Amino acid sequence: MSEVTIVYKPSGTCLNILSECLSELSKAGFRAKALWIDEVDKGTLDSAETIIALGGDGTLLRISWSLRSNEPLIIPIPCGRRTFFYEDLGELKCSEVLSKFMKGEFFVERIRRLMAFVEGKYKYFINEVLIVNKDLGKVTSFEVRISTPSTKSKCIIEGDGILISTPWGSSAHNLSAHGPVVEAFEPCIILTPYIPVHMNISPLVLHPLSRVEVVSRNPTILYMDGREEAVLPGNSKLMVLNSDSFIRLVRFSTYRNNLTKIFQWRTASFE
Repeated sequence: MSEVTIVYKPSGTCLNILSECLSELSKAGFRAKALWIDEVDKGTLDSAETIIALGGDGTLLRISWSLRSNEPLIIPIPCGRRTFFYEDLGELKCSEVLSKFMKGEFFVERIRRLMAFVEGKYKYFINEVLIVNKDLGKVTSFEVRISTPSTKSKCIIEGDGILISTPWGSSAHNLSAHGPVVEAFEPCIILTPYIPVHMNISPLVLHPLSRVEVVSRNPTILYMDGREEAVLPGNSKLMVLNSDSFIRLVRFSTYRNNLTKIFQWRTASFE
């Protein structure tokens, strides 16, 4: 590790941590390059070996969006509003986090990305892909085809859209759309009808080797990890399937309390 790239959210707290990180890296003899999140474009981070993410989940999603095939080590340091992908570092300062990393006192958590194939291109996401009617407020129909290792199914869903999420993304937009919360490391694909006309339609938790194809009758807007990616003409096909692409997060503790983060539950001790 000779150079470290820091991607940061330009808030007061994050800027203070950025200043500390740059100072500590300089003392340790490393070159550092700092980019604020709006400077990160597709492929910007493809040559990075180590990235420090200063911010919240939006910062990490932007980093993932930039990465194509490269899988650098990412050190997430929380200083944003929503930090589901970040671990609670407690009272650890940036200098202590970097010291632990340089001593090898960490492990690597691999988060699998799903792959969407649309308009002849593959794109990766770690939370969700959402396809919604371009004419917001009007209902359209979606033909959904699902192929699993043992079954093939087809159905028509009427509503505003279709949301397909990863287990990690199940607690994000998917949860707001009344989809199920799934343990982050449970291998699966989650399909949630987005504001459907028929209320008896339930979300589906699919086999990880499933392939999902969605065709909308009308023009639609495609969102991936919260970003608008494309406006698609009617009868365009979106295909989602698993991939061999991961992001690699540096972790310092094996303990996590995800339910408290998701639902803001108060912790309690039991004897």
